[in-house]
Amino acid sequence: MSTPTTSRQRLRIAVTRALPDPVIQMIRSRHDVWVNPDDRTLTPDEFQAVAAKADALIVTAFNRCDAEAIAKFPPSLRILSTYSVGIEHIDLDAAKAQRVPVADRGQGVLRGERAAAAVREDARVGPARAAHEASAGCAGR
Repeated sequence: MSTPTTSRQRLRIAVTRALPDPVIQMIRSRHDVWVNPDDRTLTPDEFQAVAAKADALIVTAFNRCDAEAIAKFPPSLRILSTYSVGIEHIDLDAAKAQRVPVADRGQGVLRGERAAAAVREDARVGPARAAHEASAGCAGR
């Protein structure tokens, strides 16, 4: 008797800023990933072009996901995740209205926990940003 196998769908994940290599490697092991090669804040038009090609977006606090930006997201976008402490840069009401789930890493990093797995087994994106921005000199960009 053969054992049933489960196949996971590989999502198209767009990462808008550089994240730590172990996080990117983990995501790439399970999904098709585009990472912003310039590690700079995308213009609103660039941001929408990236979103148009993605099933999931991983953003940082440098990406303003306001109502206008979220309204332009394609229906194919399955989840918006932030790799940051806090979600003030995301309009949660607009995301809810567009039926775009928002994931954030929570406050565990403030207690010294390591970044959680970037993609959970159920294919929902759940990465965290930790202090990478500060250590990489990204603050204030």
